[in-house]
Amino acid sequence: MHLAILTFHSLDHTGSRISVAPEVFVRQVGRLRNAGYLVLPLGEALQADPRSARRIAALTFDDGYASVQETAAPVLARFGWRATIFVVSDYVGRDNQWPGQAAFVPPAGLLTWRQLQDFAAAGWEIGAHTRTHPDLTTLDPQGLEAEVGGSKRALEDRLGRAVDLFAYPSGKYDERVRAVVRRHFRAACTTDMGWASETSPLDALERIEMWDFARPGAYRLLGSRLMRPYVGAVRAARSLRETLHRPPSPFN
Repeated sequence: MHLAILTFHSLDHTGSRISVAPEVFVRQVGRLRNAGYLVLPLGEALQADPRSARRIAALTFDDGYASVQETAAPVLARFGWRATIFVVSDYVGRDNQWPGQAAFVPPAGLLTWRQLQDFAAAGWEIGAHTRTHPDLTTLDPQGLEAEVGGSKRALEDRLGRAVDLFAYPSGKYDERVRAVVRRHFRAACTTDMGWASETSPLDALERIEMWDFARPGAYRLLGSRLMRPYVGAVRAARSLRETLHRPPSPFN
């Protein structure tokens, strides 16, 4: 099985690096449907029969933007699809201006606890994305536990249900971080570009960034024979940039 875990953040017209315009989102979702994808919340997708020939996708929304309620939910409801939302627990009902937020990310509102409860009741999946969205690789052991385990406890307390999925903020992780995440969660998502498969570590699942399919006409590549070469090219370019600019972790 090759699972396409698709990453979204905000759905808006700001043009930022984490934004997909609502009308482009509609085209992307329509393309997935026309290409014959079975779309499931991530937890259900991970339990799908690996021998199935059906193409499976899981839509994930990082940070918990209010636009998930305003834009994504009505579109997905047309097809009876549900998705996964990774929530920054200390910022529920606030905005996305946590410490260290990238300068290119415009302010935007986040979902409230009531909205998250409604999503969960409707069969959407709520996962953890830490308490305050830090670079986990820079934290000491106590801070790391507070961010990872603390986010899980906060979400479970407020939602009244188990939270067993996690996404690394900004995709930053190392072996020390992974060890803590494994103690608390069944699976975790990275920003490593690619398809998840039977050989993918459950605590470091690959995803496909949908901003890269928001360029003019790029949504047409979804499900086509050109999708894999395109993802490979994006992955290679990203790897080169990260190699040139990634600072070393003080804990390595």
